[in-house]
Amino acid sequence: MRTWKINIQPTKDAVLCDYFAENTTAAKCMYNAANFYIRNTMTGIRKSPEERTACETEVLHYVFTGIQKANLHARENYEKKLKKYQDMHTEKGDKLAADLKCKVFPYPTKEKWFLSYGVLDAIFKYTDHPTYRRMNSQVN
Repeated sequence: MRTWKINIQPTKDAVLCDYFAENTTAAKCMYNAANFYIRNTMTGIRKSPEERTACETEVLHYVFTGIQKANLHARENYEKKLKKYQDMHTEKGDKLAADLKCKVFPYPTKEKWFLSYGVLDAIFKYTDHPTYRRMNSQVN
């Protein structure tokens, strides 16, 4: 494997520099937002609702709302695929229907509060998070 070094000059390659600057800034903002959600979920889930800060309450609201919407969407997709396989009326369709599973995201608890990449992706996607939406479509 070879490594290529490319020198990009801001005066000549302004479009490419702007593209890289936009992507790195958006990635840094997404990293900060994800850590903010993880930290506030960790601290907020362990406290009683009266002791939570405004940030923790807001983050937990978005976390539970996002997971609820993602699970609802996953359930709808599961039922749609199951109906499609059952309507085949073949042995292959029966096998596919038997192997089909509905993937739901777990809600955070006091014991398991960590938000995995998949859960964070679902939360940001289904709550229409602005930092997530400003990323390029390759990332979404």
